[in-house]
Amino acid sequence: MNRRLYPFVLFLVCLIGVYASITASRYFQLIKGWEAYRSAYYLDDVPMVTTVDAFRWIHYADDLIDGKYDTTQDDLLMYYPDGSERMKPFPLLSLILIVMAKIKGVNLFEAGIHLIPFLAGLFIFPLGILFYRLGYPAAGLLGGITGGFSVNYFNRSTAGRIDTDSLNLFFLFFTPLLILLTAERKKRSHIFLLSAFTGISQFLFQFWYHHAMFITIFFFVFAFTLYLYKHPLKIIAISSAIYILFSGPHYLFGGVTHLIDLIEFYMFTPKEQLGGYPNVYYTVTEASKLGIGEVLKTLFVHPVAAGFAFALLGLMVFRLNKKLAPLAPIFLIGMMTFISSNRFVMYLAPFMGIAYGFMIDTLARLIPGEKKPHLILKDTAGYLGFALISFLLLVPFNATGLRKFYIVPPSIPTPLYSTFNILRDYLPKNSAIYTWWDFGLAIEAQARLATFHDGLSQNTPKTWLIARSYLLDQERMSKNIAYIANNGVKELKKTHIKKAENLVDSYPIPLEKENVYLFFTEDMISKFGAIHYIGSWDNETLQNEFFIVQLDCRDTTDTEVNCRSMRISKDLGLMYSANPNNKAPYPLLGIAELEGGVLLSERFTDFQGGYYAILAKTSGKTRAAYIVGKRAYASSFVQLFILGKPDPERFDEVLNLFPLMRLFKVKSYGTAAED
Repeated sequence: MNRRLYPFVLFLVCLIGVYASITASRYFQLIKGWEAYRSAYYLDDVPMVTTVDAFRWIHYADDLIDGKYDTTQDDLLMYYPDGSERMKPFPLLSLILIVMAKIKGVNLFEAGIHLIPFLAGLFIFPLGILFYRLGYPAAGLLGGITGGFSVNYFNRSTAGRIDTDSLNLFFLFFTPLLILLTAERKKRSHIFLLSAFTGISQFLFQFWYHHAMFITIFFFVFAFTLYLYKHPLKIIAISSAIYILFSGPHYLFGGVTHLIDLIEFYMFTPKEQLGGYPNVYYTVTEASKLGIGEVLKTLFVHPVAAGFAFALLGLMVFRLNKKLAPLAPIFLIGMMTFISSNRFVMYLAPFMGIAYGFMIDTLARLIPGEKKPHLILKDTAGYLGFALISFLLLVPFNATGLRKFYIVPPSIPTPLYSTFNILRDYLPKNSAIYTWWDFGLAIEAQARLATFHDGLSQNTPKTWLIARSYLLDQERMSKNIAYIANNGVKELKKTHIKKAENLVDSYPIPLEKENVYLFFTEDMISKFGAIHYIGSWDNETLQNEFFIVQLDCRDTTDTEVNCRSMRISKDLGLMYSANPNNKAPYPLLGIAELEGGVLLSERFTDFQGGYYAILAKTSGKTRAAYIVGKRAYASSFVQLFILGKPDPERFDEVLNLFPLMRLFKVKSYGTAAED
């Protein structure tokens, strides 16, 4: 084989191999999860997804298919009753889902879960080609391995995760490749043509991700890289203008505002928003910050190895300097993980492999000799080093990491998801669902019903108001619902939180909208801590004794229940810890028993302090206990959802599938007597 062709063929084989391994690891999940456990991963012919954000793209795709996606009108299923502005342009992911579903003759969900595995590894192509051109092929290939198999990226691009993360790395490496190709050219026609392609790449990224700040960031990177390569100012100006034209001029200026907002949001993350409202972002899992040691463990097999990679990166920057300038934005975004959210780890992980690949390529160049055997060894050494390190990285991943992620559970269990079909079939089409935000997108997409807030609008005063209403009694909760349904929250955004409390609690106008339903789901019990954190914000009277602990239990006698860590004596009204070092009993203020979500008995003790125990039975046997704080017991959340005791003047129970769900119709309390 021609010596000049030999290393390229090796590179191409390795490049395809990396892509195939990343794709196969995701596709393997479909086989081990969706195909092997269909009852857990399918509801009829609809496969379950592993992120609730997937329903956003499904919703948009359904609207386009039905001819309802009108950018001149707000989406009234979202953020009821205010409505939500539709995305412009129409999301590329939703468009691809529609095309894939038509080609394969399947539903949008099925198209999505098979699409994501093939998208997740595409970033290796621009990344690999970029470093091949720089003369460091092993760097790009190992960057693909560490990026594609990093825990964070693996989680965010699993088979059922129909979301934009699966192509973000592709666009973020594709644009730097085009910038480098543009900077290396001498002919004006080539420079201008590649400038247009660079702009188009960012327009497509905006079409995919809808984050205009990247167009602005790469505009400066593009111009600066041309300057580093000593192009005339006139060429830089014309090329930059071409980039702006093809990426979208209006996005360039909007991206500045977007960038400032995101820097403030992610780097400073104030706990309060304008008006004193709580920042809901602090209750979201992906917002959690990791210590330096934890970040290094997440990045690489060992913190020391990750630290050495940073040292190698410093050497690489010293050696290649201007050639790496286009990659600076990706690296800086990744570095934000040390001071902000753990979600940014996926952007830093490829640089770990790039660093070690740079070391391998550098060492391979030191192999002496000009004769053919030595030349072949010199051409092959880098790829052998890549293969060895890849093997060392993937063996522990396969042994611990991939097995851990073989079966990623659905974001919504099939029994709970089936209740959304009940809502769709049972309720009037113009119904609005008042529930916690996590499953709002799913209800909008599957039930095709409006929700008061969802995963795109949770960080607003409305979420604070809804969380707060769960902590109040039923009278004040109904006033909260009436205020939001009648007015929306546009005025509250201009009002300080203290004034908003008084305004809502004293709201005199009954509910004017028909078909408003209060929907509780099983997951809300485990999320009650977050609900309480948000709802009691800046309100001292709501900050104490609001907790719910759920325990698995079994009856030991007629009067005693064993709940593993606790033992409950029903006749004494006492609760004992299973810890032998803690022998003092906990007094119970009351004990309630229910079966099938129906309250059987409710008995109160004479103790002045303590907790409440709610015992849930199935077929006459206690299966679970809810240990509830004093104030939480009186809240609408416990009284309505767990105990099933609605105030008949304000709520009618419509469906009871406790603990899976409960559904209440919200009545207009002003006309309750007439009802």
